[in-house]
Amino acid sequence: MAQFPTSDEIQLWYHYEEIAMHFNNIIMQYRLQVMGGFGAIGAVASYLIGARVENEQEQNWLRLLVSAGLFTLLLAAASLDLLYYNKLLLGAVVELKRFEADHPAIQMSTRIENVVGSGRYAILVVYDVLLGLLSLYVFWAGRHWNSHRRATPAEQVHGNRLVGASLGAAVLTMSLISFWSAGQTADAQSQPPTKPSSAAGWRVEAFENGSITVRHEGNLYKATCLSSTTLNPPPSGGVTRYPACDLAYDLVGRTLQPFGGTEKDSNGRRIVMFNVGDVLMLQSVIDAQSPSRTDEFKIESISVANPTTSRQ
Repeated sequence: MAQFPTSDEIQLWYHYEEIAMHFNNIIMQYRLQVMGGFGAIGAVASYLIGARVENEQEQNWLRLLVSAGLFTLLLAAASLDLLYYNKLLLGAVVELKRFEADHPAIQMSTRIENVVGSGRYAILVVYDVLLGLLSLYVFWAGRHWNSHRRATPAEQVHGNRLVGASLGAAVLTMSLISFWSAGQTADAQSQPPTKPSSAAGWRVEAFENGSITVRHEGNLYKATCLSSTTLNPPPSGGVTRYPACDLAYDLVGRTLQPFGGTEKDSNGRRIVMFNVGDVLMLQSVIDAQSPSRTDEFKIESISVANPTTSRQ
């Protein structure tokens, strides 16, 4: 039977989950904006070309120009989505699953991922279908424009070949991006969980007005307070947030243990420090029956520490 997680483990999992949800919200907003903008531009362009332009040759040229432009924009948007935003979300999910693999009592994200299954590839299908349909329209518009323009038969054949070759190259590019992204997603999901590397302690060099400076593994971190969170134990439970951070006031000059540390100070507190992405977290726990406190700091800079300035 899996051991029930401690309050600091739940708190860390919660922050991992928050990071994953943050990236998920970003990518969903991005995709909705892309789809909405794509549809709006297409609808407005169709109306203007059909209702405002009377010359048939100009209509054909504008159809080709607008559809080719939309294809290019959608291809660029899909590339940014699959090669950047989707990677951010995938990295967060993989790290969250690694944490859950180390803590079997927490399995929500792992189970969600298993239920979703191949549905994670739905965005590839959406982009491929949209770009496929749009590519057919671009090809039709290009041939239609080419067949009605004043050109010799040889020039029309050359124009058709140019349109077809350009479109084929774009479709091939999107196909390669889709296959590569699908392969990367599958590889990341199939990788066994990796154990975090052993970490040295965090030495608190300074703390003033909500700004903290700490030394860790040869680097100097400077961060500012985001908020302070208290996680209350059962049966009351619940999470309380405060705008001020004050745990570090009596910790200046001390070296704090990394996440997972078990040593307690003279006051019975188990104080640990760790970072989750660009957030530095300072956590104080007494026992499972007492509230745990976590101060969160936004990392503003990381520089190589000068060993001669370290306080002894």
